[in-house]
Amino acid sequence: MPVIARTLPTILAAAIVAIGLCFASLATASAATAGPDVVASIAPVHSLVAKVMAGVGDPRLLVAGGLSPHTYALKPSDAKALAKARAVFWIGPELERFLEKPLSVLAGNVRVVRLGKAEGVRVLPARKAGAWAEAAHDDDHKHGHDDDDDVDAHLWLDPRNAARMVDAVVVALSRADTRNAARYQANGERT
Repeated sequence: MPVIARTLPTILAAAIVAIGLCFASLATASAATAGPDVVASIAPVHSLVAKVMAGVGDPRLLVAGGLSPHTYALKPSDAKALAKARAVFWIGPELERFLEKPLSVLAGNVRVVRLGKAEGVRVLPARKAGAWAEAAHDDDHKHGHDDDDDVDAHLWLDPRNAARMVDAVVVALSRADTRNAARYQANGERT
């Protein structure tokens, strides 16, 4: 048998192994640079987190579309996403009461960031005059809020609060994913 006929299968096998190793290293490199699994509770929080994560990954939004965090019920897929997450961002129980218990039982390796308590975030007084007077009264009955609830949980509406929340997102993501910390910092400065 000619030498080439005997070595051709060996050469082909080596080429197949080499190609496989190349694809495996590409997949590993891609996984290494991919951002962490991140969950954001509501659309305004998701928007802030997504801007910080730009170019790294996309956070998952729990309460999408026209759904309300006041009446939202966690789906099994949401619970799975929370358990898999490296970071979860929410305002707090004053807005997303449905998350209070699920977040309390997450594993210790999940960073739970309550943006309503982020450093520098100022509590806003409840809007009770004008158009909000009747809506606030209706909300008290629909959502079970106390009449003496004097806090507006829509804290991101104050641009200074939104900026402090972005700072908290940058810090949390940089700790959860040190490989992309510089990108989070740069994105945070642009947001």
